[in-house]
Amino acid sequence: VMSELGKFDQALQDYKDAIELNPRDPGYHDNRGTALFNAGKVDEAIREYREALKLDPYDPAIHTDFAVVLSRLGKYEESLWEYNEALKLSPDDAEIRFERALVLEKIGKPQDALKEIDQALSVAGNNPQYVIEKARLLQNLNRIEEASKAYKQTIDLGMGSADIHYNYGLLLYKLGDFKQALSEFETSLTIKDSVDARINKAFSLVKVGRTDDAIREFSRVLATEKNNPEIYFEQAHLNYDASRFDVALDSITRAISLDFENIEYHYWKAKILRESEKLQEAENEFDYIIEKDPENSTYHYELSDLYYLMKRYDDALSEINTAINREPDNSDYQQLRGQIMLSLGNVKDAIENYDTAIKNDPDNPEFLYEKSKTLYDLGRMDEALESIQKAVSINPKKTEYNEIRALIFVKIGKYTEAMPDLDLSIKTDPKSDVLHFSRGYACINLKRFTE
Repeated sequence: VMSELGKFDQALQDYKDAIELNPRDPGYHDNRGTALFNAGKVDEAIREYREALKLDPYDPAIHTDFAVVLSRLGKYEESLWEYNEALKLSPDDAEIRFERALVLEKIGKPQDALKEIDQALSVAGNNPQYVIEKARLLQNLNRIEEASKAYKQTIDLGMGSADIHYNYGLLLYKLGDFKQALSEFETSLTIKDSVDARINKAFSLVKVGRTDDAIREFSRVLATEKNNPEIYFEQAHLNYDASRFDVALDSITRAISLDFENIEYHYWKAKILRESEKLQEAENEFDYIIEKDPENSTYHYELSDLYYLMKRYDDALSEINTAINREPDNSDYQQLRGQIMLSLGNVKDAIENYDTAIKNDPDNPEFLYEKSKTLYDLGRMDEALESIQKAVSINPKKTEYNEIRALIFVKIGKYTEAMPDLDLSIKTDPKSDVLHFSRGYACINLKRFTE
């Protein structure tokens, strides 16, 4: 008891007296080892643990006590060995498995740590501490859905701390459940105020259509973080997402003024300038960041996209080729190159780029859509229809896909099939002369007359 109260000198003397009176008791050596370690006498503590284990190598508690100390000293491999010995003697001890999992994570074996946590839970049931650790491991492994369920379980077990609600909110945001994510960030803030929670609350507010509330939330953060460039950066990001590009530009400019060397800030300034149609200024920013980091393929891709927007197709091709040389399997790069090649009149290469993008990412309907539009313009209707049918099967709610499919159906004389897509497309885009003409043409050919 005195050892726990920090009265180490008296405790150490009493343990020493006990050992002198009964040197063969391993428990005395074990407890003296703990007291010595807490007093900062590491070498003596280790000697006592070794003496305790020499006297009784079959006591799992001594192995565990020694393992804890070794772990705190950063001697993780030795600590694991002691935990292994303890588990041989007491394989159903959930706490030993839990502590062993913590060491496994520290040496870079999170998968093994997760297995150990699951073993501990199978023995101890829904121990909240174990569930929290499992959730954290799953989150670090980017196993988002499983981590989300584990955090929800933790909250249901009554362990909903500010950090738990915050992390759960992050996962829900990644899963696209923005309304529930917002609720979790708000709950976290009721427990403990946090800049990170407020920032993520603001992003969630944007996602649920409450942009003005999001801006107010950032204003509260800035009231106490006026010289923090990261806050201005996040504010710029939020306004960019909300298409408030002038405000975003002001924020990112402020961030750069506080941390000029941060390349990511310049990158986002270039993106914001592009969306603000300040294309020459955007080009200057991209030139700057590429000079600082010429190996970053994303920067070359973004500059290529800018040149494409400026109709400088040769420059765009040069930049996208550089990006593809660094990341040949990147589907976005292949798609952009396809668009550039099409603008340069090289249809064959454009189709090849679209096919490569689709091969690398077959579940992305945008690549199929771009290929279908190109084939439509070339008059290759059967191939165009095949591509757009695949795109619609992946995302049936995207009206642009229904529109191109309708036009293809009209071109090949499938008027009955075209009508549902035409009706839907006109409802979405009632001012499209092409759609109205196509529906009229289809109606005539179907002998269906409308007002």
